[in-house]
Amino acid sequence: MAALAYNLGKREINHYFSVRSAKVLALVAVLLLALCHLASRRYRGNDSCEYLLSSGRFLGEKVWQPHSCMMQTLLFNFQIATRKACGLALAKLGHANDRVVVLDGDSKNSTFSEIFKKEHPERFVECCIAEQNMVCMLGTSILSLLIDKQWPTRHRRAALCYSFSFHL
Repeated sequence: MAALAYNLGKREINHYFSVRSAKVLALVAVLLLALCHLASRRYRGNDSCEYLLSSGRFLGEKVWQPHSCMMQTLLFNFQIATRKACGLALAKLGHANDRVVVLDGDSKNSTFSEIFKKEHPERFVECCIAEQNMVCMLGTSILSLLIDKQWPTRHRRAALCYSFSFHL
């Protein structure tokens, strides 16, 4: 739409794209996604957990690792759970850059953020399962960086939100 408006000589998209057309476009997108979801349910079956439970392997005696939660690493020739790989990557990132702060939105360590917490406790904030508060904290920290222009670059920190919902 923006390219069409620009090619017609008008730089304002609102001449061709109104609130009503945005609502229609959003409705079409939702209906299309619902149709895709229904088609996938018909193709795969009604049980959405079937794939998680049917393919995978046991780690030890009682721990089931679904194949859908695995990530092939490029540096090593073995598979590692995505959640654990992210936890290890956060810890390595914390060693590489001392300005990284992690906001954790999990209460049972299913994100493996405990690895970062053990190595860098002063740069770890536990938000429990309040993802909304965690995102608000991240937004506030970003906003404070944008507003405070006198703050030297070397003192700025990079805050990372981390929640199990990122792995779903």
